[in-house]
Amino acid sequence: MSGPRDEVLRAGAVVGASVKDAYGYLGTVVLVSLAWFGWFACGALLLSLFVKSFIVMVPALVVLAAPPQGAAFHVMALIMKGHDVVPRDFLEGLKRFSLRSLAIMAAHVGLSTVVVVDIIWFISRPGTAFKLIGGLWLYALLFLAMMTPYLLAIMVQQDTGFRKVFKRAALLALANPIYSLLVMVFEAVVTILCVVLAPAFSLLYMGVVAFTSNRATRVLFEKYGVLDDESSREVDSTE
Repeated sequence: MSGPRDEVLRAGAVVGASVKDAYGYLGTVVLVSLAWFGWFACGALLLSLFVKSFIVMVPALVVLAAPPQGAAFHVMALIMKGHDVVPRDFLEGLKRFSLRSLAIMAAHVGLSTVVVVDIIWFISRPGTAFKLIGGLWLYALLFLAMMTPYLLAIMVQQDTGFRKVFKRAALLALANPIYSLLVMVFEAVVTILCVVLAPAFSLLYMGVVAFTSNRATRVLFEKYGVLDDESSREVDSTE
C-alpha cells in the first residue's frame, strides 16, 4: 500500500489535473452540466408537487438526476481515453447507463440514509454506550462518502454491473483511504461553491465532478494495472 505522503501527492495531482481538464474542455463541461441541470430542475419541479420536506427532496433528487449524471461521466471518460466527443455521446451514455446509474445511486443514497438514521437514533439515546455506538456509525457514513467518487466512474470505465461497482469502489476506498478522503473533500468543496455561486451549479458543477471522479478512479486503475482493456479483472486492494 502507498504511504500517506504518496496518497496526498496523488490526490493533489488529481485535483490539479481535473481543474486543468475542466478549463481545457470548458465548452463540454458547460454543455454536460446544463444537460444534467435541466434534468435536475425538472425533477425538482415534479417532486415539489408531491414532496414538501426538503430533507426528503434532496436525496430523492440525487437519485432522480442519476441518469444524466451517468451520461456525463461517460462523456468525460471518453475524453480521458483520447476520444473526440459529440452530443451523441451524451445520448449514448443515457441509453447505456441510465438504469444502472439509477440503481447505484438509489442503493448508495438508501444505505447512507439508513446509516444517518442509525446515528441519530443512537446519539439521541441516553447513556454513553449508545453515543459511542452512534460515533462508530459516523465512520460507516464517512466510508460511504469516500466511495462516492468511484461508483459511476467504475460503471462507465469498466462497463460493469451493480454488485461489482460497489465491491470495487469499496476496495479502492479501503486501500487508499487518505487519497479517497481528499478527493471526496475536494468534490464536496466544489459542490458547496457551486451551490453558493448559483450560476456555477448549472454551468460547471456536473462537468467538474465527472472529470474529477473519472480521473481519480483512472489513476488508481493505472496504479493497480486495471484499465479499460482489462475491465474483466478484479481490482486488488494492494499493489
